[in-house]
Amino acid sequence: KENESLEASERGLHSSGGDSDGDNESSTVPVCSLVGSFFEIFLLEKVRVIGHSKNERTFHIFYQLLAAPSAFKENLFQGFGSATHDSFRYVGSTGSRIIEGMTDTEHFELTVSALKTFGIEGEELNTLMKALCIVLQLGNLTFEPDPSVDGEGALLVADDELEKVTTFMGIGQEEIKNAITTRLVKARGEEFVARLTPTQSRDSCDALAKEIYSQIVSVLVDKMNKRTHPAHFGRKADQVGASIAADEKDTGCISLLDLFGFETFDKNSFEQLCINYANEHLQNRYILDNFQSVKDDYEFEGIEIDIDCSTTNNSEVLNLVEGRMGLISIINEECVRPSGNSSSFVYKAKMIHKENSHLVSEKLHRPWEFGVKHFAGLVTYDATDFIERNTDQLPLDLLECVTKCTNSIISTQFDALLAERRHLLKNVQ
Repeated sequence: KENESLEASERGLHSSGGDSDGDNESSTVPVCSLVGSFFEIFLLEKVRVIGHSKNERTFHIFYQLLAAPSAFKENLFQGFGSATHDSFRYVGSTGSRIIEGMTDTEHFELTVSALKTFGIEGEELNTLMKALCIVLQLGNLTFEPDPSVDGEGALLVADDELEKVTTFMGIGQEEIKNAITTRLVKARGEEFVARLTPTQSRDSCDALAKEIYSQIVSVLVDKMNKRTHPAHFGRKADQVGASIAADEKDTGCISLLDLFGFETFDKNSFEQLCINYANEHLQNRYILDNFQSVKDDYEFEGIEIDIDCSTTNNSEVLNLVEGRMGLISIINEECVRPSGNSSSFVYKAKMIHKENSHLVSEKLHRPWEFGVKHFAGLVTYDATDFIERNTDQLPLDLLECVTKCTNSIISTQFDALLAERRHLLKNVQ
């Protein structure tokens, strides 16, 4: 299938890029052939797994799965065949059922066909879809205060939803309960179990759902890269785009970056800061390539040109975000402090950069709010969960629990995560 796609691309390039003079089938324009591709993930907006705005959707694959034939769904898990959008908190109702002129059912059929191209079919397809079911089901777990301990700690309620999670994951109920509602704490050479509040337990559950989905995407990208990665780029897939060896001098690389534009919503969180930061870099690159470099060339040639780059230069915004004691440095510092928190981050940022016109502090700001004057305009950020999302690590005991999952995709990926975490902890110690 992949070869057919490459051959079709070659035919398209050939028909539009060359002509014939009778002696040479393509004498006018050299023909290029598409020999492969390689994907890298820079930012996956994992937060969209657990929530989305009223008129938006979560990731399309969830709607496609729920719109799949009932027999297919029932084959995954008993009772899943009748599941709809409203069956899952992470999905909910959506106003749009037609995307690009097709229903979710039609898109599901195309997705299954595309996955087959990369060798994902039969039982492997079922394993992938079951992993997605686990993500959905985690969203249905609910928590309430435990009255037996003066409101401290959380109880996992809705036993029917918990039973589905245990069935989907193949892990015992008590083990899942403990992994989500408690945390093993080590202090002064001793270990003790700390009970989490209902809010903390909900956050723990959501973090697990996001990480599982992220690992599913990683598996898919890895499989695509193995099928489409051009063999003559040689040794490692991550060398795509690097300097090409002498025997590869006739091979070029076109790099495409697919990302969000500047974003501003009613609530702008850590993801929006990352996205807007990336766009500031792109804007800066554009200014340097299209204005400053031209101005420098003209001045080198002794030609006067009236271009004022200061009006479009956004280097001060970049310095605010990534410079010495910039926002990123302050966030990282709060992440390693035992008592680091979002309000402290915002307070430090406003104190350190109080003379910076690009950092906005307003009287009506709450302690966890701040504004940044981006190139595209002012964006007010809610830093409530900046520290947690920047750390973005599942607790060790939760990782250990999930490695016992009977879903091979999840267990394999979490085994690797656990090994990596233990290696890092060993190095730190």
